[in-house]
Amino acid sequence: DYTKQHKIGKGTYGVVYSGLRKRDALIVALKKINMKAAKDGVNFSTIREIKCLKEISHENIISVKKFISW
Repeated sequence: DYTKQHKIGKGTYGVVYSGLRKRDALIVALKKINMKAAKDGVNFSTIREIKCLKEISHENIISVKKFISW
């Protein structure tokens, strides 16, 4: 569904890439979470970030389009 373009930035828990949704060429941000950084699963701050982004609707804040776990 998505194609990774280039790295935008990185933090303690993951790396953010620019991406492209194939079906309509929508530019997206893709975040790959580093599971090695979390000893007991996904870090709480990551879960909080996903929850907030799913609920917030504002023109200056990204929204979660899809969450994939593998």
